[in-house]
Order: sequence, then structure tokens, then C-alpha cells
Amino acid sequence: YELCLGLVGSEMCIRDSQEAAAILSEPARAIPAARADHATALNNLALSYSALGARQEAIAPAEEAVAIWRALARTNPAQQADLAIALNNLGKAYGELGHHQRALPHLLEAIALLRPLSQARPSHRADLSQALNSLGFLRLLMGQPAQARPLLEEALHILQPLAAENPTLRGELVRTQVNLSNTLA
Repeated sequence: YELCLGLVGSEMCIRDSQEAAAILSEPARAIPAARADHATALNNLALSYSALGARQEAIAPAEEAVAIWRALARTNPAQQADLAIALNNLGKAYGELGHHQRALPHLLEAIALLRPLSQARPSHRADLSQALNSLGFLRLLMGQPAQARPLLEEALHILQPLAAENPTLRGELVRTQVNLSNTLA
């Protein structure tokens, strides 16, 4: 999946993610350990669809990934971070389609899961920042800049030191800064 993550948004990644999801579907029903791999493949597929602008096609695999991660997290709390990331992706997918009210509960749940996780494990701070940015952007789309601003400020506060240490986060930092500047418009 790591190769695909570098190619998210490409036709090749969609094809590979579709194939991986199909291959892993059967074992995932019988082998619990395969469920996480199946959910990862579905999440990659949803991200690729979104990146290519096929937003409607992103919904079904994103919903299925959330359902799998939710079931896994019920029996293994260590999977809560994966559930939160999948919820964030599903919320963003709904938001990109203009289904703001459907996006909102997924993003709120992602943040509720990630806040305590990021306190316990700082490695989840970037995930929390991304979810805050997603919710802030959704609030902007909903015409609620006053509600977006504190979310985006918090995301920026978390992300700035992380991006200084990890250059791969600079794109997310720029997106957050742009979203925050849009709260002033």
C-alpha cells in the first residue's frame, strides 16, 4: 500500500486499490487480521477517487472502510486511530460532494477520537491537525467562518512545529494557513 500512497490520485492507484480490496475481501470475512488490510485498501481507493475528482465513487469504499475500522476498534482500542482517519476521510468525501450535514458527524467523531489519542501518543498530532483542518474547511463551506477560525488556529498551532521537523507536512500546513486566511474574507 505504501507505493500506492505515493501515487494517490492516479489511475494506477485506483486500479491497484480496487484489485487489493477485491483480493482482500474474501479473506477479511474469515480472517480477522486481514480486515485491517482490507480497510486500508478501501481507504486508499476512496482517497484516489477523491483526488481524481470522482467524489461520488469515493463514498462507498470510504463508508466500508469506516465500518470495518469501527468493528475492529470495538474489540481492539488500538484501532481507534485508524477509525478516526477513516472517519476524517469519509467526512471530507461528503463535504466535497456538498453534503455538509452528512460530513459533520464523521469529522466531529474523528476529532473526538483523536484528541485523547494525540495526548497519549504525540504521533497522532498530525492526524488531529488534519481532522481539525477538515472540520474548519467544512465550516467555511457552510458559511460559518467564526466557527472555522478556532478549529483552524488549533490545527495550525499543532502543525507548525510538526512541519518544521517533517517537511512532508508542509503541504498540509499551507492548506491550513490558506483555510485560516479565508476566515478573514
